[in-house]
Amino acid sequence: MSFGASLDFRPDARGGGAKLGGRGAWQEALPYLLALGLGFLVHGLVVGTGVTAVFDGQLYGTDGYMRLVRVTELYETGAWFDGTIERSNAPYGTELHWTRPMDLLLLAGGWALSPWLGFQKGLFWWAAVLSPLLQLAMVLTLVWAAAPLLDRWRRCLLVLAIFVQAPLISTGLLGRADHHMLISLAFVLSIGLTLRLVMRPFEARLAWAAGAALGFALWLSMEALLLLAASFAALTATWLWRAGDRARKNLWHTLGLSAMVALAIAVERPPAGYLAEEYDRISIAHLAVALLALAFWVVVRALEWRGLDARDVPRRVAVAALGAVAAGVVLYLAYPKFFGGPEVDLDPRLGPVILDLVNELKPLWPSDARSLGRFLTFLGPAVVCVPFIAVLLLRERNPANRDGWLYLAACMAIFLPLALAMLRFAPFTEVLLAIVLAELLGRLLKLSERVKLAPARVVLRAGLMLGLLTGFIALGAALSGPIKASTVRTRCQLENAYALLGQPQGLGDRPRVVLAHFNYGPELLYRTPHSVVASPYHRNVSGLIDGDRILGARDDATSRRLIDRRGVELVLFCPDGPALVQAAVKGGSTFVGRLSQGQVPAWLRPAQVPAELAGPYRLYEVVR
Repeated sequence: MSFGASLDFRPDARGGGAKLGGRGAWQEALPYLLALGLGFLVHGLVVGTGVTAVFDGQLYGTDGYMRLVRVTELYETGAWFDGTIERSNAPYGTELHWTRPMDLLLLAGGWALSPWLGFQKGLFWWAAVLSPLLQLAMVLTLVWAAAPLLDRWRRCLLVLAIFVQAPLISTGLLGRADHHMLISLAFVLSIGLTLRLVMRPFEARLAWAAGAALGFALWLSMEALLLLAASFAALTATWLWRAGDRARKNLWHTLGLSAMVALAIAVERPPAGYLAEEYDRISIAHLAVALLALAFWVVVRALEWRGLDARDVPRRVAVAALGAVAAGVVLYLAYPKFFGGPEVDLDPRLGPVILDLVNELKPLWPSDARSLGRFLTFLGPAVVCVPFIAVLLLRERNPANRDGWLYLAACMAIFLPLALAMLRFAPFTEVLLAIVLAELLGRLLKLSERVKLAPARVVLRAGLMLGLLTGFIALGAALSGPIKASTVRTRCQLENAYALLGQPQGLGDRPRVVLAHFNYGPELLYRTPHSVVASPYHRNVSGLIDGDRILGARDDATSRRLIDRRGVELVLFCPDGPALVQAAVKGGSTFVGRLSQGQVPAWLRPAQVPAELAGPYRLYEVVR
């Protein structure tokens, strides 16, 4: 028996959208509810809920604090088009590359809770629960998105599969107040609409909605440029192969995309900034891409009206090639930096200062046992899903289903290699892998029906479920070794330092400039009235570089000169924290290294710290 035949590749085996007539709504929903409940149980057991930290007033990571600072400033000033955080990169300020949809969600929640909690507390609690709520919305949307390809039981397996994907679990943590889960939700919504677009006959509203959803994902994050490339590739490939109504689909798809990108630019920028070029957030350059694609499909439709033969594949290939070249030339002449990617304007000096230290920018390609463990934890299902979808595309006889799997394969072909090169793309890849894994597991479970002995069948099915759903992450965890539970925050008792710096009757009596490692910057801004030099954002180039120069200086005179130029009044560091580790990489004696050894220059004096707020951290005042 061949591999393909054994996995039952007949068109009628899929059962996508199977009718479930005769049952009530609750009976229909029960399998999904059970899967969701089990999924959230796994979520809690694997990563914990973060309840204790949230009730202690803590958020997960640094971005959440900066989000709250940004939204609070928006609430207080109403300056919608001003994305500058004046207290970051003191005394110059930092303009963030973030866009407004996540801000608007947070603002709405904080405002709604303000009658009972006040805006600040309402904003904190809404921010703390928003990512888990978005994760639930993402899972439900994924169940809907995969419906054209997966039947009800496979979609239940999909729910379980998505909850054991490590990157997606971490982005939905309680207390994680950043935009990552909103981006995942937009990604899944776009996948679901585009999947329907490639599998169904032309419908203007569906095509327009699929394009608009893709535009919204692009509004949120430049990672969606990859999804745009996959969508364009799959939609164009189906037109090249079978034409039909696909040119109309693509025309309306690019129309929806263009409309959403234009709306995003109008919302994000004042009229004077409509033509501003930016590549790390949505701008006129991205609208140019959408409009060029729209122009191409307008030309194709005109050619079809003039008799372009739907059966003439070579002519369509020639038209597509000429269109791609023409669009590429026009885009290059207008916006040549677009081809450098979203990080084209990134200052190369930031590499050793911050970029090389960011975990999500590190590769997942296995090179030893530990890195193999990381690969299996994050991308393990790819080992079985990649060959399976290849066979699936070869064996599928239903044209609509083949187009659907082709679209998912195009997405995987783009996102999987990038996830191997950079961890930040792993969550998107795992959404795609989970859909394929659910189909594979469903077929294997169906195949297990051939085992006649009931106990053996139960054992086989349990092994398949546990092996494919949790086996990779369990093996990955075993190879990677134990994860250290302690953090710099808890080791250094930074909460005491922040409380000290925020005391209105003490060091928080007036705004000061604080020098600290960039990871401390967002929470310092959130909890105190002070400004900081460094913050972990690539647009804060001068603040990051000056902060690194001060902490890593070979002589105290260099540190003092930069401290005076920045107007620094307080220096905060932890002897066991990242600033010392980062400076130690430079080798030799550094400013922060000397401080950790008690070699304090005469122009620094220890700050007065009450016993109840003491800790391993060290805080100095600059003497002038």
